Amino acid sequence: MSKTINEVIKPILKKISLEALNKAENSIKNEIEEKIEHLEFYEKLKFVSSKYNQIKKLIDDSDHPNYARSVDTEDWLLYQFSSRLVLYGEKEYNGLQEALYLGYYKLKLGKIEFRIKRQMPSYSFNDFKDGNIDKHFDLDLHLFNMEEEDKDEINAWQTDSLINIVSYELELLMVNFEKHCSEVDNRIEFINREIAILEKDLNPTISSGKEIKGVLSQLSLFNNIKLDSFNDEHLLLNYPIFFDKKLNYSKLSPSNIGEVLKKIAKDPKVLCSNEFTVFYTLKAFLKQLNILVNEEPEPTNGGIPYSIPFNLIKDYLDEVETKCESLKDQIHDYVYNSQVARNDIETNLKERFEKYITQYYDMKNKEVFSLLVEDKRDFLISDLKINILLNSKIKKYLKNFKKAYILKNTSLVIINVYNDYFKTRSIYSIDSPATYLQVTSLVNKLIIDKEIDYVINVFMHRFLGEFSNYCLPLDFFFYTHYKMITRLFNMGINLFSDVMEDAKHDNKSHYLHSRLKDLKYYMFKLKNEMDENCDYKEEAEKYPKLFLELLSIEVDFIQNTSHLKPLHIPSNSIIPLLGENEDYNFENFVNKNTQDYILRLLEDLCITVGGKNTLSERKKGAIRGVVDALLHEKVIPSLESLTLHQIIGDKIDLKIKSKLDVSNISTDFKKKTLEYIKNTPL
Repeated sequence: MSKTINEVIKPILKKISLEALNKAENSIKNEIEEKIEHLEFYEKLKFVSSKYNQIKKLIDDSDHPNYARSVDTEDWLLYQFSSRLVLYGEKEYNGLQEALYLGYYKLKLGKIEFRIKRQMPSYSFNDFKDGNIDKHFDLDLHLFNMEEEDKDEINAWQTDSLINIVSYELELLMVNFEKHCSEVDNRIEFINREIAILEKDLNPTISSGKEIKGVLSQLSLFNNIKLDSFNDEHLLLNYPIFFDKKLNYSKLSPSNIGEVLKKIAKDPKVLCSNEFTVFYTLKAFLKQLNILVNEEPEPTNGGIPYSIPFNLIKDYLDEVETKCESLKDQIHDYVYNSQVARNDIETNLKERFEKYITQYYDMKNKEVFSLLVEDKRDFLISDLKINILLNSKIKKYLKNFKKAYILKNTSLVIINVYNDYFKTRSIYSIDSPATYLQVTSLVNKLIIDKEIDYVINVFMHRFLGEFSNYCLPLDFFFYTHYKMITRLFNMGINLFSDVMEDAKHDNKSHYLHSRLKDLKYYMFKLKNEMDENCDYKEEAEKYPKLFLELLSIEVDFIQNTSHLKPLHIPSNSIIPLLGENEDYNFENFVNKNTQDYILRLLEDLCITVGGKNTLSERKKGAIRGVVDALLHEKVIPSLESLTLHQIIGDKIDLKIKSKLDVSNISTDFKKKTLEYIKNTPL
């Protein structure tokens, strides 16, 4: 054979892809374009966006998400399909066209959605302030065609308005509540009763505005307030606010809360909230009640009881900035000290920086980083105010904020000092992003399964989101690239080794020689493009060389053993020897005693209940783990992997179309099964 596997399979894949593309184009025409042709703008976008999310979920849940996501990168798709087809066999055709169809469908639907959004009329802060808000605002669609300055002004109006409303009402409520407490016999018991109404009676299962009013009427703060003024439908619509951790900005508009602001401006000394703000005030009120009952009063403001301590924000920020300045001075004093060796400085700065990177990835709430930029200072202060009002875990929030503030500012100091001292542009190789793309390409030439595809997809989404929103130093992402490269390459090698064990001899040889040719050609181009003095030459060549060595090991083994006779393995009397052409099923592939043992094992590992499968689509890999462990302990005969997976799957009503790949789930269940066999032997 003088052609590589890519060259042989390319026309086959092209034909299948063309059929999938034509099918997708026809579906788009019939299911989308014809249906939205006469719809008004908002309905068009709502329809297309909903369909796009449906297709995206179908791809995520499919057997071949990697094929669907690669329809717009022909080389990636060809490498992946040719590798899997040659090594897995003809079953790889199963679901291919459907995956490509979904991929093309999503691609074309995304273009339609983008085109519709581009037609959206521009929207400004003046439009917002004048009340020119329609249903587009509820979906944040107006943000698509809006200047950054207008976005900031709208956000500032929303946040400041909510702070004004909640802080005014909270101080009023707490003064009145304290008076009420002075009139009851048992203060703590009374406060606990109010808390119970808010935490237990006001629960997420309530399904009507009337029922919400019934619970609110039990609170002392509504004794002199007519709840009939609240609209039942609007009250129920805004009810989730009470449980959500984030603000619902889409509802904070002049048309919804403008009248509340006008009432408060007159200082009426009564509750002014409507359906759109009352649940924010109740959240703040509940927080204060818990502080009272736990005897942890907030710091007072000028001696006035229950006044919100906003004046402490400046002191808090000054304290954090002082800490940053102190750390900066420490770093400067160490680095620019002539007594410290150059190597020690480099080691010290990298260790400090990597400590901050570790802290960053250990942080659960990273959104605060989006506020830690110079032109967002006002938003930062507003965020602190909102959390002081509404966040029941304010101490945890402030601790997280302080860590983020120091982390970002001090890591920038480290980078600037490092680059100044060593005359570099980055602590890590400036070509790390290119190396990441190189390694993902190499892993693609190895073989990709659903788990590797998931890792690549999640990482890229996270990287793009954090890079654009958090304004962190580039070196953070260079270091992350390095870690991800190592993980991806190791995952690829592990899967490659596993697949090669089951592949047919001739197919294995064709695959190896094809990939060796591709890789040698790639390295020739790489060497030709790089200058001998290139800063990242060693790094750029590292992974291609490792891949080349891996392929060479496999080729050498095949060549060195091709003249040997087939290996004779003595039979094990415990395992029945089955004829090659026998139609296997659960009742004939092992004896009755072993069948009962396997069924009992599946029950004890909670894979089945009453003999029926309990596994979700994502957890099918558990069967792979069980089979691998049973094979390892010689409980079942060594048949083709897919056959064994389907034998057990059929027995427990679990449909398995193709061989289950190695995954975290399969590895976990293999360990559990081995432990089970050890403790409960056959």
